[in-house]
Amino acid sequence: MTETTEEIRSLFSRLADLYDKHLVSFNLGSFPDIETQTLERKEIFDTLLKKDGIDNTLWQSEFMGLVKKNQSLREKAEQEKKSVQKKIKALSKGKDLLSAYRPSGYMKNSSKVMNIKE
Repeated sequence: MTETTEEIRSLFSRLADLYDKHLVSFNLGSFPDIETQTLERKEIFDTLLKKDGIDNTLWQSEFMGLVKKNQSLREKAEQEKKSVQKKIKALSKGKDLLSAYRPSGYMKNSSKVMNIKE
């Protein structure tokens, strides 16, 4: 029974480490491969579900911690998705494209040429 409990604890810690690693990948500035990350977590979680003799209190305490981490991962993914959609929308309107080539105060400070016809 103690071997099973230790094995379950190690699976929980591996799953928690994966969640932490995947959360950090959002903050690194590169867009993480969400599908691969989900498959990695699903493999370990499926292994956990197949184990017999899981102590209910251990299961509930560890599971609730993982649910919170999963929720924060979901929120990060949604924020990233909204950010990408906003950037695409702004780019399609030409806003970001123009600001990338000239500074923000360029139009206010540039000299204007007047065309005077005689």
